[in-house]
Amino acid sequence: MGTFHFSLDPNRLWLIIVAILALVVLLYWNFKWIGKRKGLFFILRLSIYLLLVFLLLEPVKTIEEEPAEEANVAFLIDTSSSMEVKDPVSRFSLVKEFLKGPLVEGLRKRYNLLFFTFASLCQRATTEEILQSIPQGKSTDIGQALSGLEEELRGQRLAGIFLFTDGAHNAGIDPLLVTEKIDAPIFSVGVGDPQKFKDLQISQVQVSDFVFKNIPTEIGVKIRSYGFENKEISVILKRETEILQTKKVRMPEEGNEVSLSLRFTPRWIGSSHYTVSIPSYSGEISFANNRKDFSLQVLRDKIRILYICGQPSWEYKFLRTALNSDPSIELVSFIILRNPENISIVPENQLSLIPFPTTEIFTKQIFNFDLLIFENFTYTRFGIPKIYLENIRKFVMETGGGFLMIGGDNSFARGRYKGTPVGEILPVEMEDIGGNIIDGKFRMLARETTHPILKLSDNPGENSQIWAGMPELDGCNRLLRPKPDAIVLGVHPLIKNKYGNLVILAIWEKGKGRVMSVASNSTWRWRFQARARGGTGAHYERFWHQAVHWLVKSPQLKLVHLDTDKKTYAKGEEIILSVMVFDRYYRPSEHGRVYLELVDPSGKKIDLGSALAKDKRGEYGTNYLAEQEGKYTFTATAWEGSKVLGRDTISCKVAIPSLEWENAQLNEPLLIELADLTEGKYFHISNIRSEEIILPEVSKTAPVVKRVAAVWNNPSIFLIFCILLGIEWYIRRRSGMM
Repeated sequence: MGTFHFSLDPNRLWLIIVAILALVVLLYWNFKWIGKRKGLFFILRLSIYLLLVFLLLEPVKTIEEEPAEEANVAFLIDTSSSMEVKDPVSRFSLVKEFLKGPLVEGLRKRYNLLFFTFASLCQRATTEEILQSIPQGKSTDIGQALSGLEEELRGQRLAGIFLFTDGAHNAGIDPLLVTEKIDAPIFSVGVGDPQKFKDLQISQVQVSDFVFKNIPTEIGVKIRSYGFENKEISVILKRETEILQTKKVRMPEEGNEVSLSLRFTPRWIGSSHYTVSIPSYSGEISFANNRKDFSLQVLRDKIRILYICGQPSWEYKFLRTALNSDPSIELVSFIILRNPENISIVPENQLSLIPFPTTEIFTKQIFNFDLLIFENFTYTRFGIPKIYLENIRKFVMETGGGFLMIGGDNSFARGRYKGTPVGEILPVEMEDIGGNIIDGKFRMLARETTHPILKLSDNPGENSQIWAGMPELDGCNRLLRPKPDAIVLGVHPLIKNKYGNLVILAIWEKGKGRVMSVASNSTWRWRFQARARGGTGAHYERFWHQAVHWLVKSPQLKLVHLDTDKKTYAKGEEIILSVMVFDRYYRPSEHGRVYLELVDPSGKKIDLGSALAKDKRGEYGTNYLAEQEGKYTFTATAWEGSKVLGRDTISCKVAIPSLEWENAQLNEPLLIELADLTEGKYFHISNIRSEEIILPEVSKTAPVVKRVAAVWNNPSIFLIFCILLGIEWYIRRRSGMM
């Protein structure tokens, strides 16, 4: 049956009044000016106007439907992997036997039975599909199962819900909160051994996201025990296959946790996989929770810097303070207070100044540092042979060290470095003149501000403004030009030679290391002048900290970043790989090519081919299906043209999903509370009595009113309106009234 009513808002009744007045006026006009066929025109116009008024009232047609007489009973079957636990019989096999039993057949005669399976999601299934299935779900989300069932059966009559599960809820929202939306009793059926069981489980491993090389590190471990009271067990910490520490601990009372700390000193930089494990004993319901895997990023403990300054200066004072303010930097500095040409009026043995340890530094100690800084320092005044300068070249080219030369009267060509091994590794060519110092203040013109050394703000526009307003430098060394492949980050804005503006700041990669040249030893003014203006001088410190981290190749400044969406995967999951590629100016690479390789758990090398470009500029990626358990090591190599931009390596682990096995015991308290909150009842699967299953009588409910499309915007009404207007137009045209 259908009924009409009007849905117009009472506040809009004035529209109807205006329409009726307009109708009266128009009808009057029609009768006054239309001489012939008045009756026909009157009927047509009246029909059109009445139809308009009718539509303005927004008529709506509704129909009433009665629900089906037969009520539903829903069966929710847990198919998560913990249902495969044998205690002592497979839990899921007990469910299968129950579904084939007389109780289900008896309910089928009175109700419409609906079957659903759930693990992380709730899905409709048939009894045949359930009987043939294997529980493999990676998590148990009872809350989502109940919520999904409620959405699926909304508007249908539901007499009751039978929930078959071990209650090992470990994902999603609290199922007790979902019961507020459930308008039917839940008969929860516990599957598993409710009696005393045995299990040892590592319940928690507490570790930082990253630690430092050569710094002792503690790993917090919590172990829960069932059935092993007062037993002493061994806890083992391993990196890959290497045992780092073994510790014995005595188990507490039933169900309680014991905490302990494992301590080791990492000796390897980079990401590695670690495992905390305990022994497996006969009779445990699960062995999968006897170990926990985790990844740990080991960073460089300290950046060791050797800073040699030729004579006291403001640059040395400010830069030394800035470097010492960074806790990740260990600074060893030498300042030459008395050069050989300085006249002394007392014997050498009466001077408190120690001689400069030339041989010790340049033959032994230099290779123990990550970065060497020369500021206004010349080797010629101290009798340093050129062979020692060769050690500086080897330090950069062969061992991957960083080298920084800062200007001054005794730097670059003035320090006699042209034609030496040090001159070879500098990113600039030097003029062959002695008086190559340019006096006068100038504001350095910054170039390639996307480079991390010059990145003083994450906002590109703000970063450019900061450099445009940086305080002036005072004097610089005259350099000839940058070498091929060098990157110029700053120039003199006014003074040029035939190669362009004079280079102030330049960098490049040389061999395995990196080198930077700064042609002025007055960068201290960036901090001093900023403080004088009321600022903090933070830009000065950020500049030098970023320069240091670039020179020593800190991981966060790599040109190629390979990452996975997770560190640990379940067998059968897809590993999602993403690669971010930057060019040598640290701009997202638009024309890069990324090639991927894999070493799988068996040690086999697999060519994964080229990664595909993604929507984000400079980002590439691919997926790989993890079909074996163990460690997967991926390597991404990026090219731009024929030049290798860099490569990155990352590892991940594929293991049995541990979430399902951390607490695999039957959780009866949760199932009892679910039943109580919905006025249902809890049963163990081995003790279900049909006489205790009382389903409510589902009375015939009121008709369900279903709203259909509103009449006022129905296409048929619009068609009628157009036909009436068309007929009127046709008659007027034939009558010569147009």
